[in-house]
Amino acid sequence: MLLAQNAHLIGACLALLCLIGAFRSGRRRWLVENLPTSKSNAVREGLVEVKGIAEIEGPSLCSELTNQACVYYKWGVEEKWSCLTTEDGRLERDDGWQKVAGGERMIPFRLKDDCGSVLVRPDGAKIEAVLVLDKTCKRNDPLYYSKGPTKAVAHSDHQRRFYEIAIPLRQELYVVGRARQGKDAQVSEIVQDLRSPMFLISARSEAEVQKRLKGSSIKWLLGGTAALVAGLLLRDIQALRIMTESWPVYATMIPAYAVAAFLTWLWIPSPKCCQTRLDQPRTG
Repeated sequence: MLLAQNAHLIGACLALLCLIGAFRSGRRRWLVENLPTSKSNAVREGLVEVKGIAEIEGPSLCSELTNQACVYYKWGVEEKWSCLTTEDGRLERDDGWQKVAGGERMIPFRLKDDCGSVLVRPDGAKIEAVLVLDKTCKRNDPLYYSKGPTKAVAHSDHQRRFYEIAIPLRQELYVVGRARQGKDAQVSEIVQDLRSPMFLISARSEAEVQKRLKGSSIKWLLGGTAALVAGLLLRDIQALRIMTESWPVYATMIPAYAVAAFLTWLWIPSPKCCQTRLDQPRTG
């Protein structure tokens, strides 16, 4: 009852959080669109954008499920379960997937372009890797027990899904992060920095990253609008109001949210951190 009475306030708070999410996605998209691409031999301290292929000087990782040479991988195993439950005197089937195994590993690697290479330390980065395995199988498949636990989950359907994402060697990558001088003063490296607005290692192209961030901003804004309207509707339903009695509230709050979204869009390029390296001439 208390939640229903304050549904409009909850909806407004959720809309505000969505607005913050849209701002973060929009600012990152602005960075991707405006940050010039640096060649590896021209990387200097600060926020940089670099493109190249993943290479490593020493031993590479071997991914867990596909045994692929890589610099990063993440894998998981999910087991399907189902059971009958009683609700209001009726039998209903309930089912789902439960994670039963998984892991993630990464190592520093070199991002190589036609001018040389730069060291990338991926710890703390948002990593958009390549899907290398997505397989659902039953117990007669050798993969079922060789890479999954021998013990089944409760109410198991004896069906498992195996998935793995990875950054294979020589994978083309798009990297945005903060560069610094390494232990060797002649070598630069890209690392996590809490002051940096973005640390991304993506197997997508720059255009695909821009498209994803644009879509993320739109989803945040639509989600915020939906949360605001749903909160107002729940408040009216709980109070047994009809729409015509509450239209002034709708006519005020929804346009106000639209104005706030527009002002957020105008504010996106303004943070000083976005200007870190935009005066650097494009080299590629």
